[in-house]
Amino acid sequence: MATATLEKEINILKQRQARLERMVHTALNHRLREAVGEELRPEYLRRLRRIVRNMKAGKGATTVPRKGLQRFFRDL
Repeated sequence: MATATLEKEINILKQRQARLERMVHTALNHRLREAVGEELRPEYLRRLRRIVRNMKAGKGATTVPRKGLQRFFRDL
């Protein structure tokens, strides 16, 4: 029974990770479209690399308020 519960929680985490990836890709595409014709700042590129590295490592995000996420993506 504990195994079934654990598998269910793992599946929920995988779904949450997929949603987060879609949200990040959507936000990044939006920000990159805005940056067309402008030089990308080095700190922005470092942030992108860190996000990609963490996502490839399978690190999920902790739950944060929606306003916090909006502020994070706006400040990228």
